[in-house]
Amino acid sequence: RSPCSHEEADTRLFLHIICAVQNNYRRFMIRTADTDVVVIAVAAFNKIKPDAMWIAIGTGSSFRYIAVHEVVATMDPRSSNTLPVHHAFTGCDTVSAFAGRGKKTAWDTWKMFPEVTKSFEELLPREVSEPSMLLLERFVVLMYNRTSDIVEMNEARKQLLLRNQGLWRTSLEHELL
Repeated sequence: RSPCSHEEADTRLFLHIICAVQNNYRRFMIRTADTDVVVIAVAAFNKIKPDAMWIAIGTGSSFRYIAVHEVVATMDPRSSNTLPVHHAFTGCDTVSAFAGRGKKTAWDTWKMFPEVTKSFEELLPREVSEPSMLLLERFVVLMYNRTSDIVEMNEARKQLLLRNQGLWRTSLEHELL
């Protein structure tokens, strides 16, 4: 039985890097095909404190290097720390994504609505307050409609349903005429 309780290689990888940093290794290159590793690297970088960390990701024409240390330098510490929550909340390999909304939309919405970062922080310990749930709902509403003033998802669903019914009725009336 392994003394490590981490089930995924994604997180075990960073235990090895922590050990290497403790033994005075300062620069790292990680080769992966999994974006989860990139997300974890960004979140862990300020805690591990290496001098530099690179990720080689992709294959063929989509192969590239990501300078994690440069990415982290452009983010505030709260955002980099909560990036795994944002990644999971907006869809990853174990969580469904929001229909028709990709990571770029989620990222742009987060940049436009940074108030949700505090709610992402609350998801780290797994207890979420009611005000944070409302901010998370507002974040989802904004991912679908950046100009909406609606806060709660149920209200947004209702508005969408009524709007779609109106479109359906209009097209049905045209067919009957």
